[in-house]
Amino acid sequence: MGKITAKIFKCKGKGCNGVVNPNNAKPVSLRTGCQFCDDVYPCDTCGKLHNFNGKPIEHRFDGAEVFWINGEIIHKKDGKEVKYDF
Repeated sequence: MGKITAKIFKCKGKGCNGVVNPNNAKPVSLRTGCQFCDDVYPCDTCGKLHNFNGKPIEHRFDGAEVFWINGEIIHKKDGKEVKYDF
């Protein structure tokens, strides 16, 4: 079976004109449960993470936006960084 080619799409980040290209971007492995991870892809401009189909990633508890910045997963709510203490 060959490589699956994904659609290139515009970032859904507020005020961002960047693009997300799952074909060229190195995927970020995001933990989505106790035992599971999904590959997500950063915008080439703001770092906002999106899934393979272009849907923006949000924190499951409060809807905070999720970004890949300087090699770290960062959560932002209303434009401010949020830290979680679990």
